[in-house]
Amino acid sequence: MMRVFNDIACHVDQGNGKRKGREVIESRTDSHFCAFAVYLQPWQGGVFEFLDLRKNHGKEEQFARDTLYALLVTDLFMKMV
Repeated sequence: MMRVFNDIACHVDQGNGKRKGREVIESRTDSHFCAFAVYLQPWQGGVFEFLDLRKNHGKEEQFARDTLYALLVTDLFMKMV
């Protein structure tokens, strides 16, 4: 599902005027032109697959390289570990 979110974020006009079409998206001139962030809590299912999305090896269709994402860690979680 992260790949779907990634593709949506890259095609939505975010008003910055830097993207004129597909050729600009493919050239990746701006490192964070897809301003879209996803947060996941550590106890949710699929957390390891979520963290593997930035790795440099594996199938390209599994990656969401343009989406910003993070692990949402609470104070309670940090006290428990």
